[in-house]
Order: sequence, then structure tokens, then C-alpha cells
Amino acid sequence: MAVSVRYRVPSMDEYLAAARAALPRILTQLDRNPRSPTYGCATRAFWHDRTQSFPNGAAQACAAALALASEADGGIPPYAGSAQVAQWAGAALAYWASIQRRDGSFDEAYPGQRSYCATAFSSLGAAL
Repeated sequence: MAVSVRYRVPSMDEYLAAARAALPRILTQLDRNPRSPTYGCATRAFWHDRTQSFPNGAAQACAAALALASEADGGIPPYAGSAQVAQWAGAALAYWASIQRRDGSFDEAYPGQRSYCATAFSSLGAAL
């Protein structure tokens, strides 16, 4: 007996609404101080709270969301066309590159982990 599963594909407006709602939270996680040694780090527990001893590589995937939101054509209001948000996206990408291990991997849950997930997701975010 076959089971039929109905799945409704969300509309682009629904995706944009979700992205618009998430962007302020993304920005609170990002070190946006250009004078900070962790400028561009998206692991607030590392750069601000100091409750984590290393940055989470997977969090750096936020660079893609920031870059896409700041695009002049097709970006997400009120971030569309924002040079400042585009600069933060670049900082997140630069920090991502700075925390990459020699073998190309990134840590996620503990130092030295070389997480497949953190490496895959953050690399996808960097590629977008």
C-alpha cells in the first residue's frame, strides 16, 4: 500500500519573509567591529561572551545570507543595496578563510573536530 505525502512548496514571498525575519538575528551574532581581531566572526559565544574557546565554522555560512540580502537587485529590504551589509558579508568570508585548517576543514562542536558538516555548509555559503 502506497502512502501519499502531500508537501506544499513555500512561495518565494514566504522564503523572503523568513529570511527577512532571520537577518537581524544573524547580525547580532556577527562581530561587526572592524578594529576587533575577530571582525567577521559569526560565533558570538566565542568573540563576545567568551563561553566558547573556538569559533564555529558552520556559523560562517551567514556570509551568503548577508551577501544575498545586500544585493542591489533582488536583495532583501531594508538590506538591499546596503554597502555596509555587503562589507560585513565580506568580513564573514574573510574570517571563514582565516579559521580554515590546513586540510581544508573547519571545527564545529569541539576544537580539532574537523567537522564534515561545518566544512560542507560553510563552503556552500562561501561559494554562493
